[in-house]
Amino acid sequence: MQQLLGNQAVLGLLNLGEPLLDEATLEEEQSAGEDPKAAFTQEVLDEIVSNMIADQLEKYNNISVTIKEDVPIASAEGGQTASAGQGAAETAGEPPSQELSGTAQQATKTVTKKVKVRAVYFINRDKGEVKAARKAAGFGQIADTIDDHLSELKGGSNKKGYRFLGAGRAVEVGKATPEDIELFMNKAAERGEFHNYGRQEGVLKEGGQLVELGEEALQSLIQDWMYATGVGVDCSGFINIALVRAREKVREEMRAAGVPEEDLPKSLARMQRPKLNKDAEVTNPAELRPGDVWVTNNGGHVRVIMHVSEKVDDSGDEVIEFITAESTTTGVTGPFEKKWRTKKKKKIGTIMNISGGGTTDGNIYKIKHAI
Repeated sequence: MQQLLGNQAVLGLLNLGEPLLDEATLEEEQSAGEDPKAAFTQEVLDEIVSNMIADQLEKYNNISVTIKEDVPIASAEGGQTASAGQGAAETAGEPPSQELSGTAQQATKTVTKKVKVRAVYFINRDKGEVKAARKAAGFGQIADTIDDHLSELKGGSNKKGYRFLGAGRAVEVGKATPEDIELFMNKAAERGEFHNYGRQEGVLKEGGQLVELGEEALQSLIQDWMYATGVGVDCSGFINIALVRAREKVREEMRAAGVPEEDLPKSLARMQRPKLNKDAEVTNPAELRPGDVWVTNNGGHVRVIMHVSEKVDDSGDEVIEFITAESTTTGVTGPFEKKWRTKKKKKIGTIMNISGGGTTDGNIYKIKHAI
């Protein structure tokens, strides 16, 4: 299989059987500036894929959750004020609401707090470990309320006959996009699940409210709820999302550059589950590209290559450093980046971990099919 403008990783990602342009035509059209496809060199394609994988990593680690509660404000007669807690912010443009309590009028205001949390690692085979916590949290009901939103993964099926995963089902089985998780978490907030969990864990006292907590305490409470109920993504789910979005970004960039629809690679119009190309194992570190997949633990775990660079080590040897993105239980659970280095430039051999930890076994492959 030839390379797409010399780019192995993107060729595998796009599932192309031939290059867009042969080398002679490429050089000619780059000089003439005639064909917009000529702009998509190996370097350009690598950067698109690398940036899109990094973008997904960032999104999984910055899930925005909004907490909104009504809190008492100064009494009309007593002059006493119920504190909304440090860091609480009144919703912009939203006047205090009024509520009658007995014969006295109690004024309240809506207070909103927003925190960022990270998706955790969750794989569906471990669902028994979170079963009780999910039941207590009304997990299934929350999933049902968002399941009419289709998730990113399409194609294939499972024992329940799903062909297109709804957002709720995607969260349930660890195949959710960042947007699925954010939607799920905010539905949980609306239902008061974090408040209930805070009471259960003793973080909130009788009559206490979430917006009275400091930002760090509130974030920790919600993050703990995610760990307990398994709201996150497994390793293959993360890679699926990252690669299909990288592929779509390539399509978007080509269209924006003026490549006609009919000239786009046919695979850009397809949604297929990824398959490793066992005939395309990468053994030369210099051939590593963003989008290549590292399979470890005898197939039990996968990482995606996000960035590759050449370095000179302390001994003066040329080596390859690369950064992977993965959803992991090593170190910080959930989507995370790690840095690695080969001992040699021309043979992968032993791979050394520079940061992030994790096993160094396994093999690195190109992807045979786009998602």
